[in-house]
Amino acid sequence: MKKIIKKHRKKIIVIAVIIIVVFIVGVIASKVFAGKKNGEKTIKKENTVTLSKMNLTTSVSATGTINSAKSKNISSESNGVKVSKVNVQVGDTVKKGDVILTFDKSDLQEALEEANENLTEAKSEASKSISKAGKQLSEAKSDYSSQKTKLAKKTAEAKSDLSSIKSQISTIKKKINKSKNGQTKTQLEEQLTKLQEQLTQAQSAYEQAVENEENTNKQNSNSIDNASDSVEDAETNGNKTIKEAENKVKEAKDNLEKCTVKATMSGVVTVLNVEAGDTYSGGTIAQIDDTSSFTVTTSVDEYDISKLEKGQKVIILTEATDEDELEGEITFISPSTNSSSTQSDNMQSSSASSGYEVKIKIKTADDRLRMGLTAKCSIVLSEATDVFAVPYDAIHKDADGNTVIYVKDQTANNVENTTGASDNKENQQTAQKEVKVTKGMESDYYVEISGDDLQEGMQVIIPSDETTASDDKNDSDDFSSMFGGKAPSGDMPGGNSQGGNPGGGNSRGGGPAMGN
Repeated sequence: MKKIIKKHRKKIIVIAVIIIVVFIVGVIASKVFAGKKNGEKTIKKENTVTLSKMNLTTSVSATGTINSAKSKNISSESNGVKVSKVNVQVGDTVKKGDVILTFDKSDLQEALEEANENLTEAKSEASKSISKAGKQLSEAKSDYSSQKTKLAKKTAEAKSDLSSIKSQISTIKKKINKSKNGQTKTQLEEQLTKLQEQLTQAQSAYEQAVENEENTNKQNSNSIDNASDSVEDAETNGNKTIKEAENKVKEAKDNLEKCTVKATMSGVVTVLNVEAGDTYSGGTIAQIDDTSSFTVTTSVDEYDISKLEKGQKVIILTEATDEDELEGEITFISPSTNSSSTQSDNMQSSSASSGYEVKIKIKTADDRLRMGLTAKCSIVLSEATDVFAVPYDAIHKDADGNTVIYVKDQTANNVENTTGASDNKENQQTAQKEVKVTKGMESDYYVEISGDDLQEGMQVIIPSDETTASDDKNDSDDFSSMFGGKAPSGDMPGGNSQGGNPGGGNSRGGGPAMGN
């Protein structure tokens, strides 16, 4: 019994498949036959756009975050001090010079008082040392002057004695030469001998006096030099000590001034890292952002980064500013991209960004702007003004490969249907004509076109999803449509194979020029 049932099931399935196949083949054959019988484009349902002139742009799209154009971190050189009072909160608007916070001054005040006392003592000690050295110098100069006079007198006396003896010897020698008396001559020679002995002694005394004078003067001169050096040393050391003490006073005063932390620019407090009672150990106390000017920080992928350069115009949109366009300008393009990777065992995972950081200055002032807002940016690569443009889907190729568009033939539509069924819209076929065009600049959704036959106001035909007959369709489209499928419709407006990642570039930009 079971075997019989199985055989019946198999027969039923086979028959069902045969019926479905026959049905499909019949439908396809009927459609093909109908198409061949008609022999021309027939559109039962269609979309049209009115041909008009517009402004187009090619651009790179990116999404970024609005930040302050100017920001400063407030810190202090003080370390290990207690926070006494905090005068601001996050969100407060401050002006340059406003007090952000104050540190506890008690210990630093004591340090200043001690430094002042050390300075006074240093000045006193320096004065004493200089005075003592000056006194020693005066004494050395006085001794030099006094001894110099005495020694000079002794030297002069010794020289005078030496000269006197020499004169006496000269006189006796003359007498001896003149004397004819032997006795007298003998006496004179004895006197000469004594005088010559005295001469030797006088010469020795004179030389000793000269030597003593020179040595003593030299010693006294050295004493004066040493005393002078002592004065200079006392002054140098005293000044050094005083300077060090003064530096300590200045340092103590600076530390007291640092106890008052002030805003270095006007703006809004966006970060505050301390509270009253905290012990500050360095780092950022607060961050102040200038809210009068903003920048957008975004990322552009490697496919589009080469198209960008500083100074390029940027159109910016935000949720906070509704549909109002803001103008910007590229001010910075990163020379490299950031990437990171980790490796474990034989498996490697990589987190890499192919985006290049780009900064855009917002030139349009708007009170609605806030830091942290998401900004949609359209970086303008090129612009075309007052040109004819149509959607991508309106562009076709004829049998000869010419670029064409199809427009409604208004003249043909005004001809009355002889069958008398002209008022039956469902059966009415749209007459159309082919117009040759030349493509120009392309945006995401529109293509610039030019041609001698173009006229403003033409109704350009756009193929819809329900187009039922077309010369370039194949049978597979009909097959897919029977099962609820959708046949491919060619290039989609603004298509980009790279996807739509946030902040990613789109080399075709944003359709018609914003604001038009």
